[in-house]
Amino acid sequence: MSQLTTRAPVVLIGPLAVGKSTVAAVLARSLEMRICSIDEVRWRYLDQMGYDHAEAGRRFASGKTPAEKMAYREPFEVQVIEHVLAAKSHGVFDFGASNSVFEDPGLLVRVQTALLGTHVVLLLPSEDPEESERVLGARLHTLLRAKGEQVSDELLALNSYFIRHPANRQLARTILYTSERRPKDIAVEIVSTLNVPS
Repeated sequence: MSQLTTRAPVVLIGPLAVGKSTVAAVLARSLEMRICSIDEVRWRYLDQMGYDHAEAGRRFASGKTPAEKMAYREPFEVQVIEHVLAAKSHGVFDFGASNSVFEDPGLLVRVQTALLGTHVVLLLPSEDPEESERVLGARLHTLLRAKGEQVSDELLALNSYFIRHPANRQLARTILYTSERRPKDIAVEIVSTLNVPS
């Protein structure tokens, strides 16, 4: 990736419930930068791109593996990333869990190209994938129970796919292990990797 400036965009990637949105908010305040959550803007872009919600639902329901479930969305996810990063030249970007996981090598290269000049940080609870699954599974149970919902085996399998997928590590410039750490401390460490005073 190209040489970073103090105003280079920071992109947080990682699986569900790892704390990307929380850390992004703390980091954006610390760096006095705008924040953009892909999950909050993606549907506007997807609707403009001709994304078929019914077809996506059918493909997700009929897929036997997480990769098959996500296959329809992949080309659209790439376009969203390209559009968002082109439209917002600086800031802190909180990617959804699916925005950094691609089976198609050509699509992954497009995302790597879109991310040139950014500082991509992968957040994971632990270096051990099984421990990450345990920690994030417990967090998902807590988050969904608070909404009166239950965690399905399908959701846990999907998050395991996000945790273990090699694309995250291929995109990341920095990997931070976050278990038992406060969002503020994680943000401070990210700032230190940028060589920007907090």
